[in-house]
Amino acid sequence: MTEHRHELRLMGTFRARRAGRTLRVPHAVARLLAAAYYSLCEYGRTELHAEQAIKLYHDLGDQAGEALAHRHLAWAYQDRSDYERAMSHHRQALALFRWSKHVLGEASSLNGLGWTTAHLGDYKAALVLCQQALVIAEHTGDRHLRAAVLDSLGYIHHRLGSATQAADNYRQAISVFRDLGSSYFEALSLNSLGDVLLGEDDLESATRSWRAAKDILDCLRHPRAAEVAAKLDG
Repeated sequence: MTEHRHELRLMGTFRARRAGRTLRVPHAVARLLAAAYYSLCEYGRTELHAEQAIKLYHDLGDQAGEALAHRHLAWAYQDRSDYERAMSHHRQALALFRWSKHVLGEASSLNGLGWTTAHLGDYKAALVLCQQALVIAEHTGDRHLRAAVLDSLGYIHHRLGSATQAADNYRQAISVFRDLGSSYFEALSLNSLGDVLLGEDDLESATRSWRAAKDILDCLRHPRAAEVAAKLDG
Protein backbone atom coordinates (compact mmCIF):
# COMPACT_ATOMS: atom_id res chain seq x y z
CA MET A 1 0.00 0.00 0.00
CA THR A 2 1.12 3.55 -0.67
CA GLU A 3 0.38 7.04 0.58
CA HIS A 4 -2.47 7.12 -1.94
CA ARG A 5 -4.38 4.43 -0.05
CA HIS A 6 -7.07 6.87 1.11
CA GLU A 7 -7.75 7.97 -2.44
CA LEU A 8 -7.89 4.34 -3.58
CA ARG A 9 -10.38 3.60 -0.84
CA LEU A 10 -12.61 6.41 -2.06
CA MET A 11 -12.35 5.12 -5.60
CA GLY A 12 -13.51 1.74 -4.32
CA THR A 13 -16.60 3.36 -2.81
CA PHE A 14 -17.45 5.18 -6.02
CA ARG A 15 -16.92 2.00 -8.05
CA ALA A 16 -19.24 0.07 -5.75
CA ARG A 17 -21.96 2.66 -6.24
CA ARG A 18 -21.43 2.63 -10.00
CA ALA A 19 -21.67 -1.16 -9.95
CA GLY A 20 -25.07 -0.85 -8.29
CA ARG A 21 -26.36 1.35 -11.09
CA THR A 22 -24.84 -0.75 -13.84
CA LEU A 23 -25.18 -4.35 -12.70
CA ARG A 24 -28.43 -4.07 -10.73
CA VAL A 25 -27.35 -6.67 -8.19
CA PRO A 26 -28.23 -5.00 -4.88
CA HIS A 27 -27.02 -7.86 -2.66
CA ALA A 28 -23.46 -7.73 -4.07
CA VAL A 29 -23.39 -3.95 -4.10
CA ALA A 30 -24.54 -3.72 -0.48
CA ARG A 31 -21.67 -5.99 0.55
CA LEU A 32 -19.16 -4.04 -1.58
CA LEU A 33 -20.31 -0.80 0.03
CA ALA A 34 -19.98 -2.34 3.49
CA ALA A 35 -16.40 -3.32 2.62
CA ALA A 36 -15.62 0.11 1.17
CA TYR A 37 -17.00 2.03 4.15
CA TYR A 38 -15.21 -0.31 6.55
CA SER A 39 -11.90 0.50 4.86
CA LEU A 40 -12.72 4.18 5.41
CA CYS A 41 -13.44 3.51 9.13
CA GLU A 42 -17.03 4.73 8.60
CA TYR A 43 -18.58 2.10 10.81
CA GLY A 44 -22.14 3.42 10.90
CA ARG A 45 -22.41 3.15 7.13
CA THR A 46 -20.61 -0.19 7.20
CA GLU A 47 -23.25 -1.57 9.55
CA LEU A 48 -26.10 -0.15 7.48
CA HIS A 49 -24.94 -1.74 4.23
CA ALA A 50 -23.82 -5.00 5.88
CA GLU A 51 -27.25 -5.46 7.48
CA GLN A 52 -28.88 -4.79 4.12
CA ALA A 53 -26.57 -7.32 2.46
CA ILE A 54 -27.31 -9.96 5.10
CA LYS A 55 -31.05 -9.69 4.44
CA LEU A 56 -30.66 -9.73 0.66
CA TYR A 57 -28.29 -12.72 0.64
CA HIS A 58 -30.53 -14.56 3.11
CA ASP A 59 -33.55 -14.02 0.85
CA LEU A 60 -31.53 -15.42 -2.06
CA GLY A 61 -30.41 -18.45 -0.07
CA ASP A 62 -26.75 -17.54 -0.66
CA GLN A 63 -25.05 -18.71 2.55
CA ALA A 64 -21.52 -17.73 1.52
CA GLY A 65 -22.57 -14.19 0.61
CA GLU A 66 -24.55 -13.87 3.82
CA ALA A 67 -21.53 -15.08 5.80
CA LEU A 68 -19.26 -12.48 4.19
CA ALA A 69 -21.73 -9.74 5.10
CA HIS A 70 -21.89 -10.99 8.70
CA ARG A 71 -18.09 -10.88 8.78
CA HIS A 72 -18.01 -7.22 7.68
CA LEU A 73 -20.55 -6.42 10.38
CA ALA A 74 -18.49 -8.29 12.97
CA TRP A 75 -15.38 -6.35 11.99
CA ALA A 76 -17.21 -3.04 12.33
CA TYR A 77 -18.42 -3.90 15.84
CA GLN A 78 -14.93 -5.20 16.67
CA ASP A 79 -13.32 -1.89 15.76
CA ARG A 80 -15.88 -0.12 17.95
CA SER A 81 -14.83 -2.44 20.82
CA ASP A 82 -18.36 -3.90 20.91
CA TYR A 83 -17.03 -7.43 21.28
CA GLU A 84 -20.29 -9.10 22.31
CA ARG A 85 -22.00 -8.06 19.08
CA ALA A 86 -18.89 -8.83 17.07
CA MET A 87 -18.80 -12.34 18.53
CA SER A 88 -22.46 -12.91 17.63
CA HIS A 89 -21.83 -12.08 13.98
CA HIS A 90 -18.57 -14.06 13.84
CA ARG A 91 -20.53 -17.08 15.11
CA GLN A 92 -23.22 -16.62 12.48
CA ALA A 93 -20.58 -16.20 9.78
CA LEU A 94 -18.75 -19.33 10.97
CA ALA A 95 -21.93 -21.44 10.81
CA LEU A 96 -22.75 -20.18 7.31
CA PHE A 97 -19.19 -20.64 6.03
CA ARG A 98 -19.19 -24.22 7.31
CA TRP A 99 -22.59 -24.85 5.76
CA SER A 100 -21.36 -23.61 2.39
CA LYS A 101 -17.99 -25.40 2.77
CA HIS A 102 -16.06 -22.11 2.48
CA VAL A 103 -12.81 -23.20 4.17
CA LEU A 104 -10.98 -19.85 4.18
CA GLY A 105 -14.09 -18.13 5.48
CA GLU A 106 -14.28 -20.70 8.26
CA ALA A 107 -10.67 -19.99 9.27
CA SER A 108 -11.24 -16.23 9.15
CA SER A 109 -14.30 -16.54 11.39
CA LEU A 110 -12.46 -18.80 13.84
CA ASN A 111 -9.74 -16.14 14.03
CA GLY A 112 -12.37 -13.43 14.53
CA LEU A 113 -13.99 -15.45 17.29
CA GLY A 114 -10.60 -15.98 18.90
CA TRP A 115 -9.85 -12.26 18.75
CA THR A 116 -13.18 -11.23 20.30
CA THR A 117 -13.01 -14.00 22.91
CA ALA A 118 -9.55 -12.77 23.93
CA HIS A 119 -10.82 -9.20 24.27
CA LEU A 120 -13.58 -10.50 26.51
CA GLY A 121 -10.90 -12.04 28.75
CA ASP A 122 -11.10 -15.79 28.02
CA TYR A 123 -7.57 -16.24 26.70
CA LYS A 124 -7.45 -20.04 26.88
CA ALA A 125 -10.61 -20.43 24.79
CA ALA A 126 -9.29 -17.78 22.40
CA LEU A 127 -6.04 -19.71 22.01
CA VAL A 128 -7.89 -22.88 20.97
CA LEU A 129 -9.97 -21.00 18.38
CA CYS A 130 -6.96 -19.28 16.83
CA GLN A 131 -4.92 -22.48 16.78
CA GLN A 132 -7.76 -24.09 14.81
CA ALA A 133 -7.70 -21.15 12.40
CA LEU A 134 -3.93 -21.44 12.02
CA VAL A 135 -4.15 -25.13 11.06
CA ILE A 136 -6.58 -24.27 8.24
CA ALA A 137 -4.54 -21.26 7.10
CA GLU A 138 -1.38 -23.35 6.89
CA HIS A 139 -3.18 -26.19 5.14
CA THR A 140 -4.61 -23.89 2.47
CA GLY A 141 -1.38 -21.90 2.08
CA ASP A 142 -3.14 -18.54 2.50
CA ARG A 143 -0.27 -16.37 3.76
CA HIS A 144 -2.30 -13.27 4.62
CA LEU A 145 -4.74 -15.25 6.72
CA ARG A 146 -1.86 -17.06 8.41
CA ALA A 147 -0.26 -13.71 9.30
CA ALA A 148 -3.57 -12.40 10.65
CA VAL A 149 -3.92 -15.45 12.89
CA LEU A 150 -0.31 -15.12 14.07
CA ASP A 151 -1.06 -11.52 15.05
CA SER A 152 -4.05 -12.72 17.09
CA LEU A 153 -1.90 -15.39 18.71
CA GLY A 154 0.65 -12.73 19.59
CA TYR A 155 -2.03 -10.80 21.45
CA ILE A 156 -3.26 -13.92 23.24
CA HIS A 157 0.19 -15.18 24.28
CA HIS A 158 1.08 -11.72 25.57
CA ARG A 159 -2.01 -11.76 27.80
CA LEU A 160 -1.19 -15.28 28.94
CA GLY A 161 2.25 -14.06 30.06
CA SER A 162 4.26 -15.71 27.27
CA ALA A 163 6.15 -12.65 26.04
CA THR A 164 8.75 -14.61 24.05
CA GLN A 165 6.07 -16.54 22.16
CA ALA A 166 4.06 -13.36 21.62
CA ALA A 167 7.06 -11.51 20.16
CA ASP A 168 7.82 -14.45 17.87
CA ASN A 169 4.22 -14.52 16.63
CA TYR A 170 4.26 -10.80 15.92
CA ARG A 171 7.61 -10.95 14.12
CA GLN A 172 6.36 -13.75 11.89
CA ALA A 173 3.20 -11.77 11.11
CA ILE A 174 5.22 -8.62 10.36
CA SER A 175 7.49 -10.50 7.96
CA VAL A 176 4.57 -11.95 5.98
CA PHE A 177 2.59 -8.71 5.90
CA ARG A 178 5.69 -6.90 4.65
CA ASP A 179 6.29 -9.49 1.92
CA LEU A 180 2.67 -9.17 0.81
CA GLY A 181 2.71 -5.37 0.83
CA SER A 182 0.00 -5.25 3.52
CA SER A 183 1.41 -2.12 5.11
CA TYR A 184 -1.52 -1.32 7.40
CA PHE A 185 -1.52 -4.77 9.00
CA GLU A 186 2.26 -4.68 9.24
CA ALA A 187 1.93 -1.44 11.20
CA LEU A 188 -0.62 -2.94 13.59
CA SER A 189 1.67 -5.89 14.34
CA LEU A 190 4.66 -3.56 14.78
CA ASN A 191 2.65 -1.49 17.25
CA SER A 192 1.69 -4.59 19.25
CA LEU A 193 5.25 -5.92 19.16
CA GLY A 194 6.36 -2.63 20.70
CA ASP A 195 3.95 -3.21 23.58
CA VAL A 196 5.42 -6.66 24.22
CA LEU A 197 9.00 -5.35 24.12
CA LEU A 198 8.15 -2.53 26.53
CA GLY A 199 6.78 -5.11 28.96
CA GLU A 200 10.15 -6.86 28.75
CA ASP A 201 11.91 -3.55 29.63
CA ASP A 202 13.45 -3.29 26.17
CA LEU A 203 12.56 0.36 25.63
CA GLU A 204 14.98 0.83 22.75
CA SER A 205 13.49 -2.00 20.67
CA ALA A 206 9.94 -1.01 21.63
CA THR A 207 10.59 2.54 20.45
CA ARG A 208 12.06 1.27 17.19
CA SER A 209 8.99 -0.90 16.58
CA TRP A 210 6.54 1.89 17.38
CA ARG A 211 8.44 4.34 15.20
CA ALA A 212 8.26 1.93 12.25
CA ALA A 213 4.52 1.50 12.86
CA LYS A 214 3.95 5.26 13.03
CA ASP A 215 5.91 5.87 9.82
CA ILE A 216 3.61 3.49 7.96
CA LEU A 217 0.43 4.88 9.49
CA ASP A 218 1.52 8.44 8.75
CA CYS A 219 2.17 7.43 5.16
CA LEU A 220 -1.30 5.92 4.97
CA ARG A 221 -2.81 8.97 6.71
CA HIS A 222 -4.51 6.64 9.14
CA PRO A 223 -5.96 8.00 12.41
CA ARG A 224 -4.30 5.25 14.45
CA ALA A 225 -0.98 7.04 13.93
CA ALA A 226 -1.98 9.30 16.84
CA GLU A 227 -2.27 6.27 19.15
CA VAL A 228 1.28 5.20 18.35
CA ALA A 229 2.57 8.76 18.59
CA ALA A 230 1.24 8.94 22.14
CA LYS A 231 3.33 5.90 23.07
CA LEU A 232 6.44 7.46 21.59
CA ASP A 233 5.79 10.72 23.42
CA GLY A 234 5.19 8.85 26.66
